[in-house]
Amino acid sequence: MNNICRHIKKSEMIRRTLVAVFALGLTGCAVFAPWTQLKAQEYRDTARGFKTSVPIGWMRFNMVNFFLMTKDGTVLDKIIVERRKIDTKLEFTKKKFAKDMTAQELAEVEIDNIKTNPETGKFELLSNKPVTIAGQSAFHLEYTFTFTEGGLKIKGDHYGFVYKDWIYRVNFEAAAQHYFEKCLGDFKRFMESFELL
Repeated sequence: MNNICRHIKKSEMIRRTLVAVFALGLTGCAVFAPWTQLKAQEYRDTARGFKTSVPIGWMRFNMVNFFLMTKDGTVLDKIIVERRKIDTKLEFTKKKFAKDMTAQELAEVEIDNIKTNPETGKFELLSNKPVTIAGQSAFHLEYTFTFTEGGLKIKGDHYGFVYKDWIYRVNFEAAAQHYFEKCLGDFKRFMESFELL
């Protein structure tokens, strides 16, 4: 419980910082605000080739080469959409995605990448199912793990598929206690409206 409280306090500090940075951006004191508050509407990301409906009240981080948004701070909840060349080296595993892989084979590479992350402890795969996303054959993983530092338990809902020369990875992770259920409906709507451009 102390670990959860510590992570919640940390997330609250992050949230307050984000609000302050956003306020500075509105007053013109910042040339480029790193965070943008999203409005409930269709969101088009031409750089990554997708569009979807984003939930109200979430903040998008602008200073990374993938789509990242959070409601209560990235320690407590986040949705990430990443598009990368299919043969790009992954973060943690030596395995690679390949264009001719089945959804199940793609899932196995993704699971290995999550499990070999040094910050991931006590990984448990809850579900691994084939699905269709934006007309593409995809995998859908549900899992839990704990951060090796602090022990906060995280629950994940993760999709992946190949499109042309790209691998798309759409990932929702949140603190298993309270935050996952609180934000799951937003993520489901995000995925239901997800389309490729």
